[in-house]
Amino acid sequence: MLRELPARKGVRALIVTANGPSFSSGFDLETLSGSRARECTAAFASVCDLLEALPIRTICGLYGNVYGGATDLALACDFRIGVEGAHLQMSPARLGIEYYHSGLRRYVERIELSEAKRLFLIGEQVDTAMMMRIGFLR
Repeated sequence: MLRELPARKGVRALIVTANGPSFSSGFDLETLSGSRARECTAAFASVCDLLEALPIRTICGLYGNVYGGATDLALACDFRIGVEGAHLQMSPARLGIEYYHSGLRRYVERIELSEAKRLFLIGEQVDTAMMMRIGFLR
């Protein structure tokens, strides 16, 4: 769908959102520890890269918590909006997960390097105010 979207006449924006207490809990950890880990990670990275490259505006509506790989899905969008009470947690180091290059690049480009390091290496959960302060939400 993302590959075909630019050819659709009249489409000027894409909104990525979800319902429920969490926007997304990120990767299926069983997949990441299985034999298809690299394949699944590459497929997810490809979706985020396609989303980032879209020639139309993209908006991520975070109506809940966002964890792990889903944080990159949000960062691939041009704009991220959220609600009070949402939390973010990025914990590949705590889980022993190797993160893919384009996702790391998005983190460094969109939020400060020191904040990206802290989120990745410490894996602490941050609240809405902190998400705003570091530039994750706009």
